[in-house]
Amino acid sequence: MKTKSKTKAVMRAADARLPTSVGEFRIVGYESLNTNHELVALVKGKPKRNHATLVSIHAQCFTGDVFGSLKCDCGTRLRAAIETIEREGAGVVLYQQPTAHQTNVNYQIEVHDPMSTSADLRLRYQQCAEILDDLGVSRVRLLSADPHERQILEQIGLKVAAAPATVSPERSWQCQQGMTPVDVMAMG
Repeated sequence: MKTKSKTKAVMRAADARLPTSVGEFRIVGYESLNTNHELVALVKGKPKRNHATLVSIHAQCFTGDVFGSLKCDCGTRLRAAIETIEREGAGVVLYQQPTAHQTNVNYQIEVHDPMSTSADLRLRYQQCAEILDDLGVSRVRLLSADPHERQILEQIGLKVAAAPATVSPERSWQCQQGMTPVDVMAMG
């Protein structure tokens, strides 16, 4: 895979075996070279360069992922993606920390526009593409109900094959697009 950016955005920082209640994975940590954020790849199997690998991109949602909040479906979608990849026998879950910028209303509008020029949005997907390249993934089958995600990945040079049925057709925009746990709690 040749992404369009020539500037490196991430660096591999750690790699370990991770047994889970679902199955055994490899967890690979990355550091952003442009921000102070860390990213994680949960890897099942050994990706092959010319094989379309199942991939799920997940933005961290503290209340949904950790506590199973019923105000969003983030944790449910994350677990469903991990279970789907386990059943498939190979795949990658990319787990990103949210940025302070994601709580900005203009950012939340930009993520709905696949032609958005948001540098932050592009950087986040560029980081995903670099991590996938580092893991040996050149083609993906995206586990996502979001058509914009596919378009953005293709725009930065990633080959996106036909996707399987999504793990959850609903999308919890309030969590995935930047609401903080405090914002979610205030929703009542």
